[in-house]
Amino acid sequence: MVNGVNYVSDCPTRHGRYAYCGVMRLPSFSTAKSAFAGIAFLRLGQKFGPQIAGLPLQRYVPELRESAGAYPGWETVTIEDVLDLASGHYGAESTYDDPLSEHLADGSSATAIARAELSLPRQAPPGSRFFYRSCETFLAVRAMQEYLRSRDARDADLFDFIADEVFRPLHVGPGFFTSMRTPDAERQAYGAMGLWWTVDDVAKIGTLLLNGGRIGDRQILHPDLLTDSLFRSTADRGLEQMDLPQTRYNNGFWGDRWGPGSPRPDFPCEFWTAKMGGYGGIEVRLLPNGAIYYYFGDADSWYADDAVREAERLATNCR
Repeated sequence: MVNGVNYVSDCPTRHGRYAYCGVMRLPSFSTAKSAFAGIAFLRLGQKFGPQIAGLPLQRYVPELRESAGAYPGWETVTIEDVLDLASGHYGAESTYDDPLSEHLADGSSATAIARAELSLPRQAPPGSRFFYRSCETFLAVRAMQEYLRSRDARDADLFDFIADEVFRPLHVGPGFFTSMRTPDAERQAYGAMGLWWTVDDVAKIGTLLLNGGRIGDRQILHPDLLTDSLFRSTADRGLEQMDLPQTRYNNGFWGDRWGPGSPRPDFPCEFWTAKMGGYGGIEVRLLPNGAIYYYFGDADSWYADDAVREAERLATNCR
């Protein structure tokens, strides 16, 4: 997507080319961590104030609020900490320990998922170590929903709120008007997965983010929090991965460093690109020069390096 034009390839599948590429539904997987949970954080920040970042999880997650100390170590964890996947609570050795799929298979309730995550021991200070757990995104969504209810209607639903306040004004497709939810009476949106993209949705949501969070002349997303999420601020670059120090994670978005001293040194300056990433080979990459590169696959193939180099020929990323 460059200068308002969405340049789209055909849609190859294992059974041949899909004829109706413009309306083909593409899975979100963990791009929903950005496109739903991350955007919800930015919208709430704009509507009610950026203090949402530092709000204590204990005040807004029902299982913590009502536990009377049953889950030690969570007292100082904030909404932004869990959105950053950095609560400091984890159990496995792998940085990518992600049991949400097990909860999906078991049909776990919202309370069961929350209690399982809250039961993990504290092993690092909040906000100090990235540990990939989709259940933490679930906690962030659960807390943001309770925060929304404290500021709006007591029966408010976070996903419906974002659909009404962001997705519908953008005129995205119907794959963004429903989400995967827990099977219990609460029907809590998972937040970490469960949306369906079309190529037009990619262009519209990517443009919203690169356009400073505005729809027309309306400021929809908090500009300072958005600057952090897109890795444009030197004050908040998010958290390093233990095995990939040039890749970071912040507010539900991935960020990669380019230029001198990085794994991709063949650029005249240092810059960062933000990415919405999903399982199997899905990425929507947002470039400082205003270009959007996206790729949806299922073979763990990633092609951003060459795409960013080509986009640099159209307009510089040195801003």
